[in-house]
Amino acid sequence: MPTRFKDTLPTFYGPPRKLKSPALRLPPSEPQTPPPSFPSSSTLSSPDDADTVTPPYSNQLHSSHLPLSKPRLPPPRRPSLSDQLASIGASAQALVDSLSKPTNDPLSFTLPTLRLVVGRLECKFPSPVSFSPHLLRYQFLHGGHDIAMLMYFQDMVDVTFHLPSLSVKFKIPHPLTEFAHGDYDHLNRNHMLHIGFASATDLARAKAFLQQHWRKQTRYALERRR
Repeated sequence: MPTRFKDTLPTFYGPPRKLKSPALRLPPSEPQTPPPSFPSSSTLSSPDDADTVTPPYSNQLHSSHLPLSKPRLPPPRRPSLSDQLASIGASAQALVDSLSKPTNDPLSFTLPTLRLVVGRLECKFPSPVSFSPHLLRYQFLHGGHDIAMLMYFQDMVDVTFHLPSLSVKFKIPHPLTEFAHGDYDHLNRNHMLHIGFASATDLARAKAFLQQHWRKQTRYALERRR
């Protein structure tokens, strides 16, 4: 077989040898995490819907029927006896404070009491009695009623002072509009008005004041009736 000319040429005239590039080796495969899926434009909600939460789907059927009758409200409860007594005591204390205020009249003064009676009724929370030159003034609390007692000297009869009970008793010779006929009967000699004081000193002061001003007012009333 004849020799080819290109085979007789030196090697550096030959075609360049292809260098083998080292094979690119990938690192051992790791479990690939799928890229996060972004919501499409159709599922994006507006800012107004940010607070709206879609409830999860439930297989249970919800009834849409409304109840036919309204729920019954509990009946109103009456205040307990202790609450009623506390309310009466608070109003009595307010009356005591109002009656205990000093007055501009130098002849007026106030004395505490332990007992107040009108006919068949007795006050549960006796108030102080205010003395003035023309009348006695105090509050009478009974059965939830607050009655202002204005006892004018010219209307008081049969005034007596009882030292053992530290009280003054008298009658009003006409019906009292704030009291029923059975509670105070001015024709019944046993129906009197009682004011019981806290000490013998208070009774003596009240007696001296009444003997001076009550007799003066009674004499003036008798002169007017003539």
